[in-house]
Amino acid sequence: MDPGDAGGLVRRPLLGDAGPVAEPGPQWLRALRADRGLPAQEGPDAVRSVLAPLVGDTAMFRARNLGRELGLPDLWLKFEGDSITGTQKDRIAAAHVVDAVREGKDTITVATCGNYGVAVALMGLIAGVRVVAVIPEGYHTKRIEEMAALQAEVRRWPGSYEDSVEHSQQLARTEGWYDGNPGGRNESVQLEGYAPIGREIVRDLGRAPVVVACSVSNGTTLAGAWR
Repeated sequence: MDPGDAGGLVRRPLLGDAGPVAEPGPQWLRALRADRGLPAQEGPDAVRSVLAPLVGDTAMFRARNLGRELGLPDLWLKFEGDSITGTQKDRIAAAHVVDAVREGKDTITVATCGNYGVAVALMGLIAGVRVVAVIPEGYHTKRIEEMAALQAEVRRWPGSYEDSVEHSQQLARTEGWYDGNPGGRNESVQLEGYAPIGREIVRDLGRAPVVVACSVSNGTTLAGAWR
């Protein structure tokens, strides 16, 4: 479940109400940076070893009362809000940052309305990869403040989300940055990033589910979990 880019039902506060800060957020993040420095300087394996424990393996539980109301006696919910920034986007953010380091890129650009930008900002900050987040000019969410506090460079762009995606992809081409957008040349990384969702469901259930229902926007979560 994804609480959504507009604020959602449940989200772990990363930085409280402190706003942009010179030294990133919570104590655990400062300690991690002090202990490991910038993993990107050590290569993709080092980045993966730092980011992997932060993503995935989210809680799944049987929803008995909801199942009774819906006539679904064996209904289970997998709560992606249990992830470190509060959504499943942490999974693909980590995957893209690792891939960016593998390709030797020091900057990753994404278009976002909130959740994805915060996830990439956090993973990039931990790894030592610069993040440029392109946000539709007319869109407003408190998550923009979180991106800035996590030292992402926030750029506004006129038009729709799709216009921001196109602009971010153009920046990647012209500046030589890593493209972390859906529909781009690195989309397969997103699908692989979401693939563990399906494996975790099978592991926790002890079998393959009959039906999986998933909220979608561009469809990569569902497509990845299907893998």
